[in-house]
Amino acid sequence: MLDERVPGNATGNGIAQVGKDFPSRFLINNIGVRTASHIIGDGDNAVRVEPKVMTLLQLLSRSPNRIVSRDALLEEIWPDGLGGDESLTRLIYQLRRACRSFPALENVITTVSKSGYRLDATVQVLEGDTAIAPSFADGNREYNLSVAVLPVTDHDNLAENGYLADGLSRDLTSLLATTPMLFVAPYSSVLALYDQSRPLDVIARKIGCRFILTGSFRRRDEQIILRFELVDTLDASLAWSGKYNSVLDQFFEIQNDVLLSVSTAISTQLRYSLSLSLPERQPFRSDVYRILQATETLRYRYGKETAQEIVALLQQGLADNPDNAVLLAGLAVQLSQNVVSQWEPDPVAARISAFQHIDRALVLEPANAEVLASAGVVNTMFHQPKEAIALLRRAIVLDPNNAHALAILGWQICLLEQNPEGIRMIEAAEKRAPHHPRFGLWATYRATGHLFMLDYEAAAPACEQAILRTPDYYQPRMSLAWALVGLGEDAKALASIRKAEAFEGEGITCKFVEEIRQWSNNSPNAAQCAEALEKLIPLSQH
Repeated sequence: MLDERVPGNATGNGIAQVGKDFPSRFLINNIGVRTASHIIGDGDNAVRVEPKVMTLLQLLSRSPNRIVSRDALLEEIWPDGLGGDESLTRLIYQLRRACRSFPALENVITTVSKSGYRLDATVQVLEGDTAIAPSFADGNREYNLSVAVLPVTDHDNLAENGYLADGLSRDLTSLLATTPMLFVAPYSSVLALYDQSRPLDVIARKIGCRFILTGSFRRRDEQIILRFELVDTLDASLAWSGKYNSVLDQFFEIQNDVLLSVSTAISTQLRYSLSLSLPERQPFRSDVYRILQATETLRYRYGKETAQEIVALLQQGLADNPDNAVLLAGLAVQLSQNVVSQWEPDPVAARISAFQHIDRALVLEPANAEVLASAGVVNTMFHQPKEAIALLRRAIVLDPNNAHALAILGWQICLLEQNPEGIRMIEAAEKRAPHHPRFGLWATYRATGHLFMLDYEAAAPACEQAILRTPDYYQPRMSLAWALVGLGEDAKALASIRKAEAFEGEGITCKFVEEIRQWSNNSPNAAQCAEALEKLIPLSQH
């Protein structure tokens, strides 16, 4: 595998040098790396690693998204021949542990069975304090076709207008994301990384995109004034600007015009054709829009009480607007998730209601990517993986930037097809949207995906990651118990069960086993899954 080897030079201390031409400073998914001081990250959030770990990271960074063989790594890191497989495995473990300090790097090191390792990330070389952005001619299409929507500024700074400004930012992000070939930064990541005191080029580098869309908002009763600017941060040029003086009823029409203008401006700037399909939406209603934005905000502090609050809000919206497909789909998803989480007093009635709502939504808007993704989620929650996979694939074709749909699709592929590609899909979602409100759940999906494929060794650390992300949620603790039983570590499994019971009571083990068995019955490994799950019940009774 000569084409995958990374040239280096040995020194007397036995540590390979990656070559004088390799930069001393670079970015991996916009996280800084300083090789001379062996530091990953910046400021307070910085991790120092040992020299050989840094050398390993440099070697992988030389060939991002390509497999680097174990033999090549061993020869480069230990040119004196003193290193072995165990030594390399230890370095990989240390590097992964360091990367877990940064959400953007949590799953970038991929083990390729019987081959080597791969860095699944974007690497940018730094000169001074500036990232060198590869030109379009160099083939970095993802960077050149990338855009982020910054939070729209409410100049009036009135609490009653907050949902409009927030909703406009979210809508423009999600609608731009449906444009084929356009790479759109998740709004959750923008919120986490945005610092309005910084220049736009610094913000863009931090988020990892080329184009930045900014906007401002004013409202006087039903009159609204909106201003937008699209900036190409590669050369700080203004690619497009627009001003709208209109009424609130035209809110969606303004969004559509902004979408067309942004896609046209990027196409013109790059001389690259983008095809934008504008969605058909019902007339704008302020009360419905307020409810939808409120439910999105609630998802950032997810739990039993929050889930019940979301249901109440959506039911309130449907009482006044029963044919709103997005409200129907949102309620169907929440009811299905509540059933799985054991939060519905009558799960049978909740299931019937969820399917009624999603079926109605599909009739109203059969080509709506959000509705299709919601239908995929509902079928997933109610153990219908074949239907879920078909719906989610259709949704991703319409909205290729939908990280949540990608994560659930990967999970169901692990279940039904026993295909490790499903794990890579979940990891891609985690890499793409590390600040997504459902980011915590994706580690649970990844963990159970490994469990459905009987890979207990990979499942256990995934469960631990899920616990760190959602510390108040019982499911990853029960999934960890399942993994530990599979590994023969019953004492640790019992400790994990006890922690889960602290959230949901002593009967949660039986409920968990019953719920998971309904999923695993669709797996080719159903018998093996059932055998491991059944061990949890007597163990919990000790």
